Amino acid sequence: MQVGLGVGQLLVLTQDDINGVSYLYPISIADTTAPTTTASPSGGTYTSSLWVRLTCSDTGGCSKTYYTTNGSEPTTYSSVYYSAIYIDSSISTLKFFSVDNAGNQESVKTETYTITIDSAAPTTTASPPGGVYYSPQRISLSCSDDVSACAGTYYWLKGNGGASSGSTTLSVSSSPTLRYHSADNAGNQETDKVEVYKILYIAGEWRGKLKGDLKTDMTLKIKQKEKTFDGKGWMGAAERGTVAGSVNAKGNVRGTYKSDNGCNLFRFAGDISGERIIISGSGKYKCGSSPYSYTISGTMKR
Repeated sequence: MQVGLGVGQLLVLTQDDINGVSYLYPISIADTTAPTTTASPSGGTYTSSLWVRLTCSDTGGCSKTYYTTNGSEPTTYSSVYYSAIYIDSSISTLKFFSVDNAGNQESVKTETYTITIDSAAPTTTASPPGGVYYSPQRISLSCSDDVSACAGTYYWLKGNGGASSGSTTLSVSSSPTLRYHSADNAGNQETDKVEVYKILYIAGEWRGKLKGDLKTDMTLKIKQKEKTFDGKGWMGAAERGTVAGSVNAKGNVRGTYKSDNGCNLFRFAGDISGERIIISGSGKYKCGSSPYSYTISGTMKR
């Protein structure tokens, strides 16, 4: 009968049938398996210096672990591992092996460490950037950092702050000032950026009373047969009316002016320039049985 005592030994029980005596004695089993050594953390790209621990495992017990940090092949004359190895930007290759108590030696292992110290702040962009727009805008804040990655983006809009760990989308329908910055996982923080948005005209339908909701400086000329009526300063009592129209997202204007007497309907088109609408139009109409033609030009400010 054989009974295991431990690694490398068996206890053998034999019996002398003639004398009726049993004998118990140990025998040794040769250990021919090399140990296994692992590095933690393993090789890779890191953004700061680090400590690497070597761990040896062997069924018969590890004797020593040898290593080098300059890329040369380690031998039993190399440094003996006792505690964690410091890896910084000047060291990139760690080689090591272990020997067990039976004298078995494992093959040399290599871990390569690339240490890139991140000292640069991340970059955050706003899309679209600040400027003049003629419809509500959806602003996306996107952070990029090629080394340690972005940790968060912080913004202030209309006096209210906020934070996000990813891309942020904000809606703007008035004319606010946007402040923002991001930080990365290495603790670097970019300087505040500022974008100023000015929403001058909202796309869609609009109506308003001239000299009330709308300010104007336009010239209207009406022609009937050979007689021309110069309507400059046409906001007199006889020419009060209502303007209605629309502005699209590109700032293109289409509109009409209808006098309060219900007789005159003038159509015009325009484009936004700065804070004003530059308009022009011409056409024909009838008031009663009388035919008229007209031209309209000038500027209008909402």
